[in-house]
Amino acid sequence: MHQIKFPTFLIINALVLLVCCTDSGERDVKSFEAKVHNNSGVELIILGFNEGNSLVFQQNISNLNSSSTCKSISEVFNGYRCNNTDSIVIKFPNNKGYICDLRGNGNTMCFSNNRNPLTGECFQKDQNNLFEFKTTVDDFENAYVLPK
Repeated sequence: MHQIKFPTFLIINALVLLVCCTDSGERDVKSFEAKVHNNSGVELIILGFNEGNSLVFQQNISNLNSSSTCKSISEVFNGYRCNNTDSIVIKFPNNKGYICDLRGNGNTMCFSNNRNPLTGECFQKDQNNLFEFKTTVDDFENAYVLPK
């Protein structure tokens, strides 16, 4: 029987491709911080829920103040997602507010103009990877009546 011998250069090329195209497993992770700043004119409450609908955190924020900082480590900034929250309610004293989530059910009661605090698209960033979501008087005036 004849043995088929592969040319050495094919084996070397195959090894080079294998090594070059394999994910090394190293990710470029960074530390991020996010907070919510209340410029609505009234106190607000932020309620954070996980995918099991369990309350994960609650923060009361008086006007012209900010929430405590939500810290995360990731490759990209993912918004105000403390303790693995996937849904938040921002509630004003008149039982109006916003419900924003990552569950894909439409976010029909979230902020207008794609301002979802659970995503990184609507935050202002400073030079130290601190991101800030700002509520405004318009947010208070245009808030939805929340279900009870």
